[in-house]
Formats: sequence, structure tokens, C-alpha cells
Amino acid sequence: MFPSETDASVPLRRDVLGKWLLAAENKAGLPKLDGSLWHAFRRGWVTAQKHLPAKDAAAVCGMEVGTMLGIYQQPEYGKMEAVMNDEHKVLEQKAG
Repeated sequence: MFPSETDASVPLRRDVLGKWLLAAENKAGLPKLDGSLWHAFRRGWVTAQKHLPAKDAAAVCGMEVGTMLGIYQQPEYGKMEAVMNDEHKVLEQKAG
């Protein structure tokens, strides 16, 4: 996605991207987000994609579904409240 500045067939090194991110945050007067350089952004993006199929969202960000769900996707208090207040109940269960 981001080619090297000297050879377009090679990706840009991660340390260069990290320096760019820190410089952009500094220039914007923003504090460095908790959770490493890019992980905070990945967590936010993954959490915002909850309404989409997990397998597709994981493929887009290049990770396994289990990693995405277990590490990156965060609970949202408004949605947790909706789960607790859901009135859907199983009224009757048929035997086998």
C-alpha cells in the first residue's frame, strides 16, 4: 500500500511509517494514543466494523478472526446495555 521512497516494488519500512505517525500527532498537537503506534487505530477501526461480517473485516485488516475478536475488538457500553435490555426470550423449547 505504501511503496518505499527509493524502490516502488518494496513496501515502506514500518519504522518510517511510525515516525510519520508520531510527527503527524505532534504537528496536530495530539497526545500519543495508548497501546503502541498503530494498534490504537486498528482497535478503533475493528470496533467500528462490528456491524460487518467478522471474516471480511479480519481479511481487510490482515488478521485472523480470533485475533481480531479477542484482542482488537472492544466492547461498547451502549451495545452492552442493549444486550442486557433485550427482551427476546426463548418461551418454549421442544425436546430433541
